[in-house]
Amino acid sequence: MEFAVITLKLITPLHIGKGRCGILMRSHGFVPGHLLSYALVNVIAKQNGAQDSDFTEALEIVRDNVRCGPLFIQEDEPNKVLLPHKYQQRIENNYLIASNHVTLQLENRASVEGALFEVEAISAHPLRGQKPGAQTHLTGGIWYYKNECLADRLSEWINQCWLGGEVKIGFGRVECESLKPAEAYPGITGKCDGKGLWLDKGEYLPGPALDGVIGAPLRPWVGRLYDEKKGFGRRFSPPELVRMDGRVEQAGCFLPATTENGFGCWKLNK
Repeated sequence: MEFAVITLKLITPLHIGKGRCGILMRSHGFVPGHLLSYALVNVIAKQNGAQDSDFTEALEIVRDNVRCGPLFIQEDEPNKVLLPHKYQQRIENNYLIASNHVTLQLENRASVEGALFEVEAISAHPLRGQKPGAQTHLTGGIWYYKNECLADRLSEWINQCWLGGEVKIGFGRVECESLKPAEAYPGITGKCDGKGLWLDKGEYLPGPALDGVIGAPLRPWVGRLYDEKKGFGRRFSPPELVRMDGRVEQAGCFLPATTENGFGCWKLNK
């Protein structure tokens, strides 16, 4: 496989579901790898006809040819990558916004009792910091095969992706600014090649990991999947136990997983 660093520009706010707290629909401050993978599946399937069989085939294409790692907020000066655990307070202060919403009754357009909620999201323009009002950028890594399935269209497909939730109100629009070969993953110590991300014992691995890390509690990790009857995002994957932002237990090579449970999470490439 080839490894490249990808940089995306946020065109609209981005909601990455982190669960609810009262009326607040919380958002992660980074983009887990499975979201970009599933967004690519959606784009490819729509171009091929948008039938159920097209989505199944597109999922196999992505699983066989692409491995998407997590994306992190990138600041221009001093070219800093905001890792979710290390810079949590900075992300919350400078980049997270919230907007109020209410569910309406179809008959009279009156609000449904108890249906007020607030959606948290990564802003397309930072609120504070060194450059308030500038464009928000995300950066991460992607492994892929150069073959006829991709046909050098990866950047084109990524430009058509909508990431995260609340796309019905325009969230999740991105633009691919660059996709360049590299030897290092943004914000992570270690070397990258076609086999994966190589890390030494004790090094920090941001994002969810299925195995190979310690120093962080196990937590359930679920994702929203396609349901044949209800549509996209209406079915939850079975929970997979992961460690978020842990330390590498033994030196090894990590790649994003392609199994349905834990899709996009870091996994030792044995």
